[in-house]
Amino acid sequence: MKKSLLYILFVLTFIACRHDHASHDDHDHDHDDVKLFITAYNDSFEVFAEADPFVQGKTSAILAHFTHLEDFKPLQEGKVTLSIISGTSGIRQTVDTPFKPGIYRFRLMPETTGMARIVFDIEHAGNSYRLEGGNFRVFADEHDAIHAAEHLIPDHPAAVTF
Repeated sequence: MKKSLLYILFVLTFIACRHDHASHDDHDHDHDDVKLFITAYNDSFEVFAEADPFVQGKTSAILAHFTHLEDFKPLQEGKVTLSIISGTSGIRQTVDTPFKPGIYRFRLMPETTGMARIVFDIEHAGNSYRLEGGNFRVFADEHDAIHAAEHLIPDHPAAVTF
C-alpha cells in the first residue's frame, strides 16, 4: 500500500512539474495577439486604435475607430490619413472610406528605427482635423518590439482596453 501511495505521489509531482515547466515555455508562444493601443482626441473627434508593434521593414496593421465627440457616433464618411513620422521622414497611408462605420484599416511599413509620432489627419465635411496619437518606438527586431509592447499592456484588474 505504501509503495502504491508513493508511486501516485511521484506521478502527481511529475505531472505538476511538467505543467509548471510548460507554463515557463509560453515565452515562445505566438505573439499575434500583442497590440499597441493608441488613444487620441481633439475638440471634434476621438480615436481608439490597435496596432501591431512597429518593426522596421515589417508591415503593421492598424485598426482605428473614430467617433464624433459631440454625439459619440462613428465617423460615417471622410478621408483619414495615418502618418508615422520619425525625425524629418515618415510614411503615410490615406483611406477614403471607412471599412465599417467609424472603422478605418491601415497597413504601414516603417522604414527607420527609433522614436516615431503617430498622427491621424481627418478630412470631413470640408474641414480638416488632426489627432496626435503619441510617440512609439520602431524596433529593428520583431522580438524586441513584441516584448516592449507587452510591457505597455495594462495589468491592473480594473484596466480597460479598447
